[in-house]
Amino acid sequence: MSDLLKPAEIIDFAITIEEMGYRFYVESLKNVKHPDIISFFQVMADEEFQHKNTFQRIKEDIGDYRPAESFPGEYRQYMTDFLQAHSLANRARLEEKIQAVKEPLDAIRTALDFERDSIVFFAQLKRMVKDHHRDLIEEIIQEEVTHIFKINRIAKNLNLSLS
Repeated sequence: MSDLLKPAEIIDFAITIEEMGYRFYVESLKNVKHPDIISFFQVMADEEFQHKNTFQRIKEDIGDYRPAESFPGEYRQYMTDFLQAHSLANRARLEEKIQAVKEPLDAIRTALDFERDSIVFFAQLKRMVKDHHRDLIEEIIQEEVTHIFKINRIAKNLNLSLS
């Protein structure tokens, strides 16, 4: 039996990441009282929800496709390592991050970390799916990049230093 992680399982990781992002943005709304961040996080939550739905559609179509590996177990190891390191992919870590959001800067920094980690994950995911799904994943990557630009812009508008 192969140790290869099936693409449907990989897509499940992507769905989990989007669910965690959605939850972070929605739950953080309770802790952050700044109106600009509230409206921004509402938009971000909606986009994470849309991404989740896109990944669910990809999963329905993916079937038994298996990507090539450089070595046996490559993708299982990569996904396991990545999810342990992703800023919000662990439910306990997510709860800690949500509880730590007290000020606008906390929210902005956590959102930025989440979006950066997601881009890295989705860039790798793109290599593991059928060709006709790569464009969809690239669109999500570009939306995540746009999220980073938006996060930086709101930080600048609020005079928050991200360094």
